[in-house]
Amino acid sequence: MALEKSKVWMRFASKRQDGSIVKLRIQDLPKHRMEDFMTFLTTYFIKDESFHKAAGVYKSEKATEEYKIILNGMYEANPPQIAICCLDTESEDFDEILAVSTVQLVSPEISLEDAIGEMGMKLENKETQALLNILVVLSPTFPKSVKEKYENYYEGRGIIVRPDYRGLRIASQIVIQRRLLCQEYKVPMTCAWMTSLGSQKAAKRDGWETIAEITLEELGNLTGLDFGKDVPTYKLMMATPNS
Repeated sequence: MALEKSKVWMRFASKRQDGSIVKLRIQDLPKHRMEDFMTFLTTYFIKDESFHKAAGVYKSEKATEEYKIILNGMYEANPPQIAICCLDTESEDFDEILAVSTVQLVSPEISLEDAIGEMGMKLENKETQALLNILVVLSPTFPKSVKEKYENYYEGRGIIVRPDYRGLRIASQIVIQRRLLCQEYKVPMTCAWMTSLGSQKAAKRDGWETIAEITLEELGNLTGLDFGKDVPTYKLMMATPNS
């Protein structure tokens, strides 16, 4: 059976510290690799991304399973745009996922909390409840003037690069791909909470605008969680197709 052909957004080469060159590409996730994508998220994303790490989803098998159920439900109700980074070979398929980027087309009238409620889900684990609460607490920080300007937009659901492939400009290419996604599908804006220094720097280099900001201490006080001291602030950043 022929493999599903996925759109390749870009190809690029990066140099490792030892001087070796790595050829990479960013492409859409083929449907037959969805299970690999979910494994990647539960292996790296929930352990390394600040909101998920603070909520402690990765510490509980039950919470991790509930998290996957939530994602599958959300993805079924509103299919996301998922891009992955892999080694650039002559094959249309790939061996390993090296990084992922997920966005969903959303309307400002529908919150993530409402979306989960519409799926008829009641969260049973304190860790998944804590994760949702972070997003609920942050929701009012999204400037009303920005929301009212757009009928819909791509909202980021996460960027994560595998630890052994960090430092190769992958995050920088991913934020560019999100802008290209807006251009391709005529979506007027994309935004995301950038929770790591790497993603913040990558977005700034690509001209993204910071539209909201919160210190880790302030968010900790609002949620009762420990967000550590990885970055001074979390930044809600946005870009338009041609900005």
